[in-house]
Amino acid sequence: MCTPSFEYPRSDAPKTLIFAGGLPAGLRDPSPKFPQWWGDITSKGDKKVVFVAQGTVSMNPYDLIIPTILAFQDRNDIIVVVALGKKGLSLPKNTLIPDNARVADFLPYDEILEFTDCFVSNGGYGAIQHGLSHGVPQVVAGKDADKAENCARVGYVFRSNEFSLPPESGFVIH
Repeated sequence: MCTPSFEYPRSDAPKTLIFAGGLPAGLRDPSPKFPQWWGDITSKGDKKVVFVAQGTVSMNPYDLIIPTILAFQDRNDIIVVVALGKKGLSLPKNTLIPDNARVADFLPYDEILEFTDCFVSNGGYGAIQHGLSHGVPQVVAGKDADKAENCARVGYVFRSNEFSLPPESGFVIH
């Protein structure tokens, strides 16, 4: 389930290989439930939204979620939105949640990505495909299962296409 542009050039690919295309953007849940703070996102004004999701398998919040929250804790121009990955989950007790962070146990990707300016994920294939279908710049970091390969593909695709963010995005790629 990808497009040729998300695949490395392969001299060994069989002639019968057919690309089915990426994951199209669209609502998956006909009646999603949103957290009380959802209006902060839909009426964000000039603020940027950084959405971070750890995934549903390797779910240690100290890998991506807490570092992302801490990285932006002093930025009043950014809202950090956290999806913990499964209904009923919460951050560890005594976790500092700054005023600019919003945490939910679960958020449908298609709904939050509509308002997202940068998506931080563990490089899961589904997360990457959702981000691509919404045209959202991504930071991917993962090493378990297929994550390292997925992250390498993201790096390859965006380097080979000379990807850049417009200056008005407020984000800088180093």
